[in-house]
Parts: sequence; structure tokens; C-alpha cells
Amino acid sequence: MALSLFRFVAAAGRTLVVANTLGTLVLQLTFVLGGFIIAKDDIEPWMIWGYYISPMMYGQNAIVMNEFLDKRWSKVRNHFSITWVTFLQTAR
Repeated sequence: MALSLFRFVAAAGRTLVVANTLGTLVLQLTFVLGGFIIAKDDIEPWMIWGYYISPMMYGQNAIVMNEFLDKRWSKVRNHFSITWVTFLQTAR
């Protein structure tokens, strides 16, 4: 998806300067709306479409699900009654 996105930017910007400018803006939007810099819940409702078309969102969600849904995160913390996963989700 990312390759297709930047090929579209290259086709839309006919000159090298325009393509580089558009590519920089698209790359910034991809990073900002990917869910790492700004959480999904903090993105404005009129801009949530950018979260779902960001190629970084899918990779980040896969890594987070793989890591934080592991059994080692399901253990109850020392003197608290919540698990690490619940603690991390509420802290974010």
C-alpha cells in the first residue's frame, strides 16, 4: 500500500519539486495519523479516515497485538489487582 501511495504522489506531482513536496506532506501525515504519535482516540473525528488509510497503522497494530497479548503480560502486577495489559491501556 505504501508503494502505491508514493507512486500516486509521483504521478500527481509532475515535476520533481512538486513530487518531493507532496511526498513529504504525505509522509508526515502517515506518521502522525499512524497511531503512534497521536493515539487513535485523540485524532479528530473529521480526520479519522487518515488513521485507517495510514500503512503504518496496520503494522503497528500487528506488533502491539503480538507483543502485549502474550501470556507474560497477563500476570497480575505485584500489589495491584490489574494486569500489565490493563495498566498500559489505561495509562495511554
